[in-house]
Amino acid sequence: MKAVARAVAVLVVSLASLASLTANAATVVSTWPLGQTPTLVTNINGPANAQQTSFTGYVAGPYNYVLLPLTVTQTGTYTATSSTTNVLNTTWILNGIFSPSPVAPATPLANFIVAVLALNTNPKVGTFTGFNLVAGQQYSVLVAFNSGSTPVDVSTFTINGPGGSCITLGSSTNCSRVPTLDSWALLLLALLAMGAGMLHMRRRR
Repeated sequence: MKAVARAVAVLVVSLASLASLTANAATVVSTWPLGQTPTLVTNINGPANAQQTSFTGYVAGPYNYVLLPLTVTQTGTYTATSSTTNVLNTTWILNGIFSPSPVAPATPLANFIVAVLALNTNPKVGTFTGFNLVAGQQYSVLVAFNSGSTPVDVSTFTINGPGGSCITLGSSTNCSRVPTLDSWALLLLALLAMGAGMLHMRRRR
Protein backbone atom coordinates (compact mmCIF):
# COMPACT_ATOMS: atom_id res chain seq x y z
CA MET A 1 0.00 0.00 0.00
CA LYS A 2 2.84 2.35 0.86
CA ALA A 3 4.53 1.60 -2.46
CA VAL A 4 1.36 2.55 -4.36
CA ALA A 5 0.97 5.74 -2.34
CA ARG A 6 4.56 6.72 -3.07
CA ALA A 7 4.07 5.99 -6.77
CA VAL A 8 0.91 8.09 -6.87
CA ALA A 9 2.71 10.98 -5.16
CA VAL A 10 5.57 10.80 -7.67
CA LEU A 11 3.08 10.67 -10.53
CA VAL A 12 1.22 13.76 -9.30
CA VAL A 13 4.47 15.71 -8.92
CA SER A 14 5.61 14.60 -12.37
CA LEU A 15 2.38 15.64 -14.05
CA ALA A 16 2.48 19.02 -12.28
CA SER A 17 6.04 19.54 -13.45
CA LEU A 18 5.16 18.68 -17.03
CA ALA A 19 2.17 21.02 -16.96
CA SER A 20 4.34 23.89 -15.77
CA LEU A 21 6.86 23.21 -18.52
CA THR A 22 4.31 23.53 -21.30
CA ALA A 23 2.87 26.95 -20.44
CA ASN A 24 4.25 30.17 -21.89
CA ALA A 25 3.29 33.83 -21.56
CA ALA A 26 4.83 37.24 -22.15
CA THR A 27 3.70 40.52 -20.57
CA VAL A 28 4.79 44.08 -21.34
CA VAL A 29 3.67 47.16 -19.40
CA SER A 30 4.04 50.40 -21.40
CA THR A 31 3.40 54.04 -20.59
CA TRP A 32 1.68 56.30 -23.06
CA PRO A 33 4.62 58.34 -24.40
CA LEU A 34 4.46 62.09 -23.71
CA GLY A 35 4.63 64.33 -26.77
CA GLN A 36 3.70 61.51 -29.13
CA THR A 37 2.09 62.35 -32.46
CA PRO A 38 -1.21 60.42 -32.47
CA THR A 39 -1.87 57.92 -35.25
CA LEU A 40 -4.97 57.18 -37.29
CA VAL A 41 -6.14 53.56 -36.96
CA THR A 42 -8.73 51.29 -38.56
CA ASN A 43 -12.33 51.29 -37.50
CA ILE A 44 -13.71 47.97 -36.24
CA ASN A 45 -17.31 46.82 -36.17
CA GLY A 46 -18.98 44.78 -33.49
CA PRO A 47 -19.44 44.70 -29.71
CA ALA A 48 -16.79 45.36 -27.07
CA ASN A 49 -14.52 42.51 -25.97
CA ALA A 50 -15.19 40.52 -29.16
CA GLN A 51 -12.52 39.64 -31.73
CA GLN A 52 -12.97 41.43 -35.04
CA THR A 53 -11.35 40.65 -38.38
CA SER A 54 -13.37 43.02 -40.59
CA PHE A 55 -11.95 46.53 -41.01
CA THR A 56 -13.75 49.28 -42.89
CA GLY A 57 -10.96 51.84 -43.29
CA TYR A 58 -8.83 54.36 -41.43
CA VAL A 59 -11.59 56.35 -39.77
CA ALA A 60 -10.70 56.08 -36.06
CA GLY A 61 -8.52 58.55 -34.19
CA PRO A 62 -5.95 59.82 -34.44
CA TYR A 63 -5.09 58.22 -31.10
CA ASN A 64 -2.03 57.99 -28.92
CA TYR A 65 -0.67 54.46 -28.96
CA VAL A 66 1.90 51.85 -27.90
CA LEU A 67 3.52 49.74 -30.61
CA LEU A 68 5.23 46.42 -29.71
CA PRO A 69 7.08 44.18 -32.21
CA LEU A 70 6.05 40.53 -31.83
CA THR A 71 7.61 37.25 -33.01
CA VAL A 72 7.16 33.62 -31.93
CA THR A 73 9.21 30.48 -32.53
CA GLN A 74 6.29 28.04 -32.71
CA THR A 75 3.34 28.10 -35.09
CA GLY A 76 0.06 27.74 -33.25
CA THR A 77 -2.92 29.39 -31.60
CA TYR A 78 -2.27 32.22 -29.16
CA THR A 79 -4.50 34.15 -26.78
CA ALA A 80 -3.99 37.60 -25.25
CA THR A 81 -5.39 40.33 -23.02
CA SER A 82 -4.90 44.07 -23.31
CA SER A 83 -5.77 46.55 -20.58
CA THR A 84 -5.50 50.27 -19.82
CA THR A 85 -6.30 52.19 -16.65
CA ASN A 86 -7.74 55.59 -17.62
CA VAL A 87 -8.66 55.63 -21.32
CA LEU A 88 -10.57 52.99 -23.28
CA ASN A 89 -8.28 51.03 -25.63
CA THR A 90 -8.55 49.21 -28.92
CA THR A 91 -5.80 46.66 -29.60
CA TRP A 92 -4.72 45.11 -32.91
CA ILE A 93 -2.48 42.23 -33.94
CA LEU A 94 -0.87 43.06 -37.30
CA ASN A 95 1.35 41.47 -39.90
CA GLY A 96 4.69 43.25 -40.21
CA ILE A 97 5.56 46.57 -38.60
CA PHE A 98 2.84 49.21 -38.39
CA SER A 99 3.61 52.64 -39.86
CA PRO A 100 2.06 55.28 -37.54
CA SER A 101 0.58 58.33 -39.23
CA PRO A 102 -1.92 61.07 -38.29
CA VAL A 103 -3.39 60.51 -41.77
CA ALA A 104 -4.17 57.22 -43.51
CA PRO A 105 -1.27 54.90 -42.53
CA ALA A 106 0.98 53.33 -45.13
CA THR A 107 0.23 49.87 -43.71
CA PRO A 108 -2.41 48.17 -45.91
CA LEU A 109 -5.67 47.09 -44.33
CA ALA A 110 -4.72 43.50 -45.21
CA ASN A 111 -2.01 43.67 -42.54
CA PHE A 112 -4.60 43.94 -39.76
CA ILE A 113 -5.22 40.40 -38.50
CA VAL A 114 -7.52 40.80 -35.51
CA ALA A 115 -8.64 43.55 -33.13
CA VAL A 116 -10.57 43.92 -29.87
CA LEU A 117 -12.26 46.96 -28.37
CA ALA A 118 -11.91 46.78 -24.58
CA LEU A 119 -14.81 46.77 -22.16
CA ASN A 120 -15.43 50.13 -20.50
CA THR A 121 -14.65 48.75 -17.04
CA ASN A 122 -11.92 49.48 -14.50
CA PRO A 123 -9.37 48.44 -15.72
CA LYS A 124 -10.50 48.51 -19.33
CA VAL A 125 -9.76 44.97 -20.58
CA GLY A 126 -10.05 43.41 -24.03
CA THR A 127 -9.63 39.64 -24.50
CA PHE A 128 -8.33 37.82 -27.59
CA THR A 129 -9.80 34.32 -27.45
CA GLY A 130 -7.55 32.82 -30.14
CA PHE A 131 -5.54 33.83 -33.21
CA ASN A 132 -2.94 31.99 -35.26
CA LEU A 133 0.72 33.07 -35.45
CA VAL A 134 3.44 31.60 -37.66
CA ALA A 135 6.95 30.92 -36.38
CA GLY A 136 9.48 33.50 -37.57
CA GLN A 137 6.88 35.88 -38.98
CA GLN A 138 7.15 39.55 -37.94
CA TYR A 139 4.04 40.83 -36.19
CA SER A 140 3.11 43.97 -34.26
CA VAL A 141 0.84 44.69 -31.31
CA LEU A 142 -0.79 48.11 -31.58
CA VAL A 143 -2.51 49.34 -28.41
CA ALA A 144 -4.42 52.53 -29.19
CA PHE A 145 -5.58 54.72 -26.32
CA ASN A 146 -8.91 55.96 -27.63
CA SER A 147 -7.88 59.55 -27.09
CA GLY A 148 -5.41 61.92 -28.70
CA SER A 149 -4.73 64.03 -25.62
CA THR A 150 -3.65 63.67 -21.99
CA PRO A 151 -3.96 62.18 -19.37
CA VAL A 152 -1.04 59.78 -19.70
CA ASP A 153 -2.14 56.16 -19.39
CA VAL A 154 -0.56 52.72 -18.85
CA SER A 155 -1.03 49.73 -21.15
CA THR A 156 -0.54 46.09 -20.11
CA PHE A 157 -0.45 43.46 -22.87
CA THR A 158 -0.13 39.74 -22.13
CA ILE A 159 0.13 37.01 -24.76
CA ASN A 160 -0.10 33.27 -24.07
CA GLY A 161 1.17 30.58 -26.41
CA PRO A 162 1.86 26.86 -26.77
CA GLY A 163 4.61 25.11 -24.87
CA GLY A 164 8.09 25.11 -26.32
CA SER A 165 7.63 28.51 -27.91
CA CYS A 166 9.72 31.62 -27.38
CA ILE A 167 7.68 34.82 -27.50
CA THR A 168 9.50 38.07 -28.21
CA LEU A 169 7.27 41.01 -27.33
CA GLY A 170 8.84 44.45 -27.50
CA SER A 171 12.33 44.09 -26.03
CA SER A 172 11.35 41.11 -23.84
CA THR A 173 11.79 37.43 -24.78
CA ASN A 174 10.07 34.63 -22.85
CA CYS A 175 10.71 30.95 -23.56
CA SER A 176 8.92 27.95 -22.10
CA ARG A 177 10.80 24.70 -21.70
CA VAL A 178 9.52 21.53 -23.32
CA PRO A 179 9.43 18.36 -21.24
CA THR A 180 12.94 16.86 -21.15
CA LEU A 181 13.94 13.20 -21.29
CA ASP A 182 14.45 13.35 -17.52
CA SER A 183 10.87 14.54 -17.07
CA TRP A 184 9.44 11.77 -19.23
CA ALA A 185 11.67 9.19 -17.50
CA LEU A 186 10.35 10.32 -14.11
CA LEU A 187 6.78 9.98 -15.31
CA LEU A 188 7.44 6.51 -16.77
CA LEU A 189 9.14 5.42 -13.54
CA ALA A 190 6.12 6.57 -11.53
CA LEU A 191 3.75 4.64 -13.80
CA LEU A 192 5.88 1.48 -13.53
CA ALA A 193 6.09 1.83 -9.76
CA MET A 194 2.33 2.22 -9.51
CA GLY A 195 1.78 -0.83 -11.69
CA ALA A 196 4.24 -2.90 -9.69
CA GLY A 197 2.64 -1.83 -6.42
CA MET A 198 -0.85 -2.72 -7.58
CA LEU A 199 0.36 -6.11 -8.89
CA HIS A 200 2.05 -6.79 -5.55
CA MET A 201 -1.16 -5.98 -3.68
CA ARG A 202 -3.19 -8.35 -5.88
CA ARG A 203 -0.73 -11.20 -5.28
CA ARG A 204 -0.86 -10.69 -1.52
CA ARG A 205 -4.65 -10.87 -1.63
